[in-house]
Amino acid sequence: MPDKRYFYYKGSIKRWLIAIILIVNIITTSMALLLFTYWYTKEQHKNNLELTRTITDVIGQSVAKIVLLNDVSAAADLSSSLASFSQLNSVVLYNQSKKPIYQYAKDDKSFTAPDLDEALKHPFVFKGDEVTITTDALYNGKKLGYIIFKISVVGVLAILQAHLFEILTVLVLLFVFSFALANYYAKKFTKPIIKLVKFLENIDTDGFFKERIYTEAQNEYGLLYDEVNTMLAKMQRSQKDLKIAAVAFETQSGMTITDKDNI
Repeated sequence: MPDKRYFYYKGSIKRWLIAIILIVNIITTSMALLLFTYWYTKEQHKNNLELTRTITDVIGQSVAKIVLLNDVSAAADLSSSLASFSQLNSVVLYNQSKKPIYQYAKDDKSFTAPDLDEALKHPFVFKGDEVTITTDALYNGKKLGYIIFKISVVGVLAILQAHLFEILTVLVLLFVFSFALANYYAKKFTKPIIKLVKFLENIDTDGFFKERIYTEAQNEYGLLYDEVNTMLAKMQRSQKDLKIAAVAFETQSGMTITDKDNI
């Protein structure tokens, strides 16, 4: 008789199914996180470009005065305008000759203008919680120079850190739910197999060949049960023939065996 512990050893189908379902869940969750990161980065990119366009439109006239007229008062007005954008860390204005002619820094008093040639090679650069955007300085469609914006951004890591407890709670609940679901379907999947094995454990008992096993499942389990029943029917007929032969060959009296036509 098969050892019933067979169904619970480390290589059992049930455990493999649970492991597979949990692995699929982990992979799906990881992919969702990666997709969120990609989407969030794209949105940040889009929002930052919109912000730079807005700032460029607001400061366009002041930029024109600084570049074309070298107006000191325009520089003071420009600084006041830029201070209203809380996300803006710094701005550097360059003329067509790539020389810095104006700079603004929200908090850093020791701020120095970055190299423009390097910035033009990489017009959009993320670094930590800051993005650097290099764009043309335009006024009424005319290019007056270049502007480098440094804008504060909230990175994905900062979001995860800010909501770490909520994220961990959701992950734990998701894992518990996934495990419960995996365990339920693993039991449902292996139950017909265990039922069949327990049924076949009685194969050596008297009258077993008369027994049949049934299931309402209209799937591979149903086909398997039908094949087992067909096998039992064949074994039952063979057993009947063997009993007749045993009676014929073990009797002490003379006996003639004929077909239905007495031949």
